[in-house]
Amino acid sequence: METENKEYKQIEAFLEKQKPKVRANTTIIEAPEDYPYMLHGTIDDSIKVFTPRLAERYAKGLEDRTVDRVHVSETLVGCIMGMDELVGYLQYNTGHEEAEIFKGGWYIYAIPYKYALKPNANLVDDAGRSNEVWLIPYSKETKEYKGEITAKVFLESMSLANLGIDENKNTLRKYITTYIVEVMSKSIKIDQSSNKQYPKGYYKVEITRTTDSGHHVNHSFNEDLVRVIKIDRDEYNKKKKVMAPKMLYKNKTFFNW
Repeated sequence: METENKEYKQIEAFLEKQKPKVRANTTIIEAPEDYPYMLHGTIDDSIKVFTPRLAERYAKGLEDRTVDRVHVSETLVGCIMGMDELVGYLQYNTGHEEAEIFKGGWYIYAIPYKYALKPNANLVDDAGRSNEVWLIPYSKETKEYKGEITAKVFLESMSLANLGIDENKNTLRKYITTYIVEVMSKSIKIDQSSNKQYPKGYYKVEITRTTDSGHHVNHSFNEDLVRVIKIDRDEYNKKKKVMAPKMLYKNKTFFNW
Protein backbone atom coordinates (compact mmCIF):
# COMPACT_ATOMS: atom_id res chain seq x y z
CA MET A 1 0.00 0.00 0.00
CA GLU A 2 2.86 2.38 0.80
CA THR A 3 4.33 1.76 -2.69
CA GLU A 4 0.96 2.48 -4.31
CA ASN A 5 0.60 5.72 -2.37
CA LYS A 6 4.09 6.77 -3.41
CA GLU A 7 3.34 6.08 -7.05
CA TYR A 8 0.03 7.95 -6.90
CA LYS A 9 1.81 10.93 -5.37
CA GLN A 10 4.33 10.80 -8.22
CA ILE A 11 1.65 11.06 -10.91
CA GLU A 12 -0.10 13.78 -8.91
CA ALA A 13 3.16 15.73 -8.79
CA PHE A 14 3.63 15.27 -12.53
CA LEU A 15 0.13 16.60 -13.20
CA GLU A 16 0.68 19.59 -10.93
CA LYS A 17 3.59 20.66 -13.15
CA GLN A 18 1.46 20.72 -16.30
CA LYS A 19 -0.30 23.71 -17.82
CA PRO A 20 -3.62 24.78 -16.22
CA LYS A 21 -5.60 23.54 -19.21
CA VAL A 22 -4.10 20.07 -18.84
CA ARG A 23 -4.69 19.97 -15.09
CA ALA A 24 -8.32 21.00 -15.53
CA ASN A 25 -9.12 18.50 -18.27
CA THR A 26 -7.46 15.23 -17.24
CA THR A 27 -8.29 12.56 -14.69
CA ILE A 28 -5.86 10.18 -12.99
CA ILE A 29 -7.01 6.60 -13.50
CA GLU A 30 -5.78 3.38 -11.87
CA ALA A 31 -5.47 0.02 -13.62
CA PRO A 32 -8.12 -2.51 -12.53
CA GLU A 33 -6.78 -5.76 -11.11
CA ASP A 34 -8.49 -7.91 -13.76
CA TYR A 35 -7.28 -5.79 -16.71
CA PRO A 36 -4.01 -4.07 -15.74
CA TYR A 37 -2.99 -3.00 -19.23
CA MET A 38 -3.92 -0.64 -22.05
CA LEU A 39 -3.98 -1.40 -25.79
CA HIS A 40 -2.02 0.23 -28.59
CA GLY A 41 -2.47 -0.54 -32.30
CA THR A 42 0.35 -0.24 -34.83
CA ILE A 43 1.60 -1.77 -38.09
CA ASP A 44 4.99 -2.36 -36.44
CA ASP A 45 5.61 -5.75 -34.83
CA SER A 46 9.11 -4.97 -33.60
CA ILE A 47 8.54 -2.39 -30.84
CA LYS A 48 10.63 -3.26 -27.79
CA VAL A 49 9.60 -0.33 -25.60
CA PHE A 50 7.14 2.56 -25.88
CA THR A 51 8.60 5.96 -24.98
CA PRO A 52 6.22 8.80 -24.05
CA ARG A 53 6.60 11.61 -26.62
CA LEU A 54 4.64 14.00 -28.81
CA ALA A 55 3.31 12.09 -31.81
CA GLU A 56 4.49 13.02 -35.30
CA ARG A 57 1.00 12.50 -36.67
CA TYR A 58 -1.65 14.51 -34.88
CA ALA A 59 -4.83 16.52 -35.42
CA LYS A 60 -3.49 20.06 -35.77
CA GLY A 61 -5.26 22.45 -33.43
CA LEU A 62 -7.45 19.67 -32.05
CA GLU A 63 -5.22 18.02 -29.46
CA ASP A 64 -2.77 18.94 -26.72
CA ARG A 65 0.87 19.31 -27.75
CA THR A 66 2.46 19.82 -24.32
CA VAL A 67 2.40 16.41 -22.59
CA ASP A 68 4.69 13.56 -23.65
CA ARG A 69 2.65 10.37 -23.76
CA VAL A 70 1.99 6.98 -25.29
CA HIS A 71 -1.47 7.09 -26.85
CA VAL A 72 -3.48 4.06 -25.71
CA SER A 73 -7.04 2.94 -25.10
CA GLU A 74 -8.68 0.26 -23.00
CA THR A 75 -10.51 -1.28 -25.98
CA LEU A 76 -9.91 -2.33 -29.56
CA VAL A 77 -12.61 0.06 -30.79
CA GLY A 78 -10.94 2.90 -28.90
CA CYS A 79 -7.65 2.19 -30.68
CA ILE A 80 -9.40 2.15 -34.05
CA MET A 81 -11.22 5.42 -33.41
CA GLY A 82 -8.03 7.08 -32.19
CA MET A 83 -5.96 6.14 -35.27
CA ASP A 84 -8.05 5.06 -38.23
CA GLU A 85 -5.13 4.26 -40.53
CA LEU A 86 -6.28 0.79 -41.67
CA VAL A 87 -9.27 2.35 -43.46
CA GLY A 88 -6.92 4.86 -45.07
CA TYR A 89 -4.56 2.11 -46.24
CA LEU A 90 -7.43 0.13 -47.78
CA GLN A 91 -8.55 3.18 -49.76
CA TYR A 92 -5.24 4.82 -50.67
CA ASN A 93 -2.43 2.30 -49.99
CA THR A 94 0.50 3.18 -47.77
CA GLY A 95 3.39 5.53 -48.28
CA HIS A 96 6.77 4.01 -49.17
CA GLU A 97 7.99 4.16 -45.58
CA GLU A 98 4.95 2.32 -44.19
CA ALA A 99 5.04 -0.20 -47.03
CA GLU A 100 8.38 -1.49 -45.75
CA ILE A 101 6.78 -2.87 -42.58
CA PHE A 102 3.04 -3.06 -43.33
CA LYS A 103 1.82 -6.65 -43.56
CA GLY A 104 -1.84 -5.88 -44.04
CA GLY A 105 -3.05 -5.17 -40.56
CA TRP A 106 -2.40 -4.01 -37.04
CA TYR A 107 -0.59 -5.55 -34.13
CA ILE A 108 -2.32 -4.84 -30.83
CA TYR A 109 0.10 -4.44 -27.94
CA ALA A 110 -0.97 -4.87 -24.33
CA ILE A 111 0.98 -2.38 -22.20
CA PRO A 112 0.91 -2.86 -18.40
CA TYR A 113 0.51 0.25 -16.25
CA LYS A 114 -0.45 1.30 -12.73
CA TYR A 115 -1.65 4.89 -13.20
CA ALA A 116 -2.39 6.96 -16.29
CA LEU A 117 -4.06 10.20 -17.39
CA LYS A 118 -7.41 10.29 -19.16
CA PRO A 119 -7.94 13.53 -21.14
CA ASN A 120 -11.33 14.90 -22.13
CA ALA A 121 -12.44 16.51 -25.40
CA ASN A 122 -10.87 19.84 -24.44
CA LEU A 123 -7.47 18.22 -24.89
CA VAL A 124 -8.22 15.54 -27.49
CA ASP A 125 -10.98 16.34 -29.96
CA ASP A 126 -12.07 12.73 -30.48
CA ALA A 127 -11.84 11.70 -26.81
CA GLY A 128 -15.56 10.95 -26.75
CA ARG A 129 -15.14 8.29 -29.45
CA SER A 130 -11.63 7.02 -28.77
CA ASN A 131 -11.64 7.10 -24.97
CA GLU A 132 -7.95 7.91 -25.31
CA VAL A 133 -5.65 7.45 -22.33
CA TRP A 134 -2.10 8.75 -21.87
CA LEU A 135 0.75 6.71 -20.42
CA ILE A 136 3.07 9.41 -19.17
CA PRO A 137 6.64 9.65 -17.75
CA TYR A 138 5.72 10.50 -14.16
CA SER A 139 8.55 8.50 -12.55
CA LYS A 140 11.90 6.89 -13.32
CA GLU A 141 10.10 3.58 -13.93
CA THR A 142 7.67 5.10 -16.44
CA LYS A 143 10.20 6.76 -18.76
CA GLU A 144 9.56 3.71 -20.93
CA TYR A 145 6.75 1.16 -21.09
CA LYS A 146 7.13 -2.44 -22.23
CA GLY A 147 4.36 -4.14 -24.14
CA GLU A 148 3.63 -7.46 -25.79
CA ILE A 149 1.62 -8.28 -28.89
CA THR A 150 -1.68 -9.77 -27.79
CA ALA A 151 -3.81 -9.56 -30.95
CA LYS A 152 -3.71 -9.02 -34.71
CA VAL A 153 -6.35 -7.16 -36.70
CA PHE A 154 -7.11 -6.52 -40.36
CA LEU A 155 -9.89 -4.61 -42.07
CA GLU A 156 -12.20 -6.87 -44.07
CA SER A 157 -14.63 -4.31 -45.49
CA MET A 158 -16.08 -0.82 -45.30
CA SER A 159 -19.60 0.08 -46.34
CA LEU A 160 -20.93 3.56 -47.09
CA ALA A 161 -24.53 4.36 -48.02
CA ASN A 162 -25.71 7.93 -48.60
CA LEU A 163 -28.89 8.87 -46.75
CA GLY A 164 -29.30 12.44 -47.96
CA ILE A 165 -28.41 15.94 -46.77
CA ASP A 166 -29.29 17.57 -43.44
CA GLU A 167 -30.41 21.17 -42.83
CA ASN A 168 -26.77 22.27 -42.52
CA LYS A 169 -25.91 20.68 -45.89
CA ASN A 170 -23.93 17.85 -44.26
CA THR A 171 -24.02 14.53 -46.09
CA LEU A 172 -25.79 11.83 -44.07
CA ARG A 173 -24.43 8.31 -44.34
CA LYS A 174 -24.69 4.80 -43.02
CA TYR A 175 -21.05 3.84 -42.40
CA ILE A 176 -19.95 0.37 -41.26
CA THR A 177 -16.47 -1.14 -41.03
CA THR A 178 -15.74 -4.82 -40.40
CA TYR A 179 -12.52 -6.16 -38.88
CA ILE A 180 -11.13 -9.65 -38.43
CA VAL A 181 -9.32 -10.18 -35.13
CA GLU A 182 -7.06 -12.88 -33.75
CA VAL A 183 -6.60 -12.68 -29.97
CA MET A 184 -3.37 -14.51 -29.23
CA SER A 185 -2.68 -14.28 -25.52
CA LYS A 186 -4.10 -11.70 -23.10
CA SER A 187 -7.86 -11.13 -23.31
CA ILE A 188 -8.91 -7.81 -24.81
CA LYS A 189 -11.93 -5.57 -24.50
CA ILE A 190 -13.57 -4.72 -27.81
CA ASP A 191 -16.58 -2.42 -27.31
CA GLN A 192 -16.47 0.56 -24.96
CA SER A 193 -19.36 -0.10 -22.59
CA SER A 194 -19.88 -3.77 -21.72
CA ASN A 195 -16.52 -4.33 -19.98
CA LYS A 196 -16.54 -7.79 -21.56
CA GLN A 197 -13.15 -9.40 -22.20
CA TYR A 198 -12.60 -11.60 -25.25
CA PRO A 199 -10.11 -14.47 -24.73
CA LYS A 200 -7.80 -16.22 -27.17
CA GLY A 201 -9.60 -16.96 -30.42
CA TYR A 202 -10.86 -15.46 -33.68
CA TYR A 203 -13.54 -12.81 -34.06
CA LYS A 204 -15.37 -10.74 -36.64
CA VAL A 205 -16.04 -7.20 -35.38
CA GLU A 206 -18.59 -5.01 -37.13
CA ILE A 207 -18.60 -1.33 -36.11
CA THR A 208 -21.49 0.94 -37.04
CA ARG A 209 -19.94 4.39 -37.05
CA THR A 210 -23.05 6.48 -37.67
CA THR A 211 -26.33 7.10 -35.88
CA ASP A 212 -29.71 6.07 -37.29
CA SER A 213 -30.07 9.62 -38.63
CA GLY A 214 -26.75 9.36 -40.52
CA HIS A 215 -24.48 11.51 -38.35
CA HIS A 216 -21.08 10.31 -37.14
CA VAL A 217 -21.04 8.85 -33.63
CA ASN A 218 -19.20 11.19 -31.27
CA HIS A 219 -19.52 9.15 -28.08
CA SER A 220 -18.44 5.74 -26.82
CA PHE A 221 -19.30 2.77 -29.01
CA ASN A 222 -21.57 0.49 -26.98
CA GLU A 223 -22.76 -3.02 -27.78
CA ASP A 224 -25.54 -1.65 -30.02
CA LEU A 225 -22.88 -0.23 -32.35
CA VAL A 226 -20.29 -3.02 -32.09
CA ARG A 227 -21.24 -6.55 -33.13
CA VAL A 228 -18.72 -9.27 -32.21
CA ILE A 229 -19.05 -12.71 -33.81
CA LYS A 230 -16.76 -15.61 -32.91
CA ILE A 231 -15.32 -17.41 -35.92
CA ASP A 232 -13.04 -20.43 -36.26
CA ARG A 233 -9.48 -20.62 -37.53
CA ASP A 234 -10.53 -21.95 -40.96
CA GLU A 235 -12.81 -18.98 -41.56
CA TYR A 236 -10.08 -16.62 -40.34
CA ASN A 237 -7.59 -18.09 -42.82
CA LYS A 238 -10.12 -17.95 -45.67
CA LYS A 239 -10.67 -14.24 -45.02
CA LYS A 240 -6.92 -13.65 -45.06
CA LYS A 241 -6.65 -15.33 -48.46
CA VAL A 242 -9.48 -13.26 -49.88
CA MET A 243 -8.04 -9.97 -48.65
CA ALA A 244 -4.35 -10.43 -49.37
CA PRO A 245 -4.33 -10.19 -53.20
CA LYS A 246 -6.31 -6.94 -53.11
CA MET A 247 -3.72 -4.95 -51.20
CA LEU A 248 -0.37 -3.31 -51.63
CA TYR A 249 1.87 -3.99 -54.57
CA LYS A 250 1.33 -7.78 -54.44
CA ASN A 251 3.68 -7.85 -51.48
CA LYS A 252 4.71 -11.44 -50.79
CA THR A 253 5.01 -10.76 -47.06
CA PHE A 254 1.36 -9.70 -46.82
CA PHE A 255 -0.33 -11.33 -43.82
CA ASN A 256 2.90 -13.17 -43.09
CA TRP A 257 2.09 -13.47 -39.39
